[in-house]
Amino acid sequence: MDVQVHKSDQVQTIQNSAPTWETWDRCFGHISYDGLKYLHDANLVEDFDVDETSQNQIVKPVLR
Repeated sequence: MDVQVHKSDQVQTIQNSAPTWETWDRCFGHISYDGLKYLHDANLVEDFDVDETSQNQIVKPVLR
């Protein structure tokens, strides 16, 4: 195997803000805002930090 290492001038950044309600909804497979709120408020999920100022309008996919 021929391996070469290339150094990059690009810098990766880390998101320091907490994920939004919509992001968590996607992570949990679209369980609903009420379900997410329950998990968050009852501290049932470790490291479940959420941006409390984010909109909590979670759009459900339409099943056909």
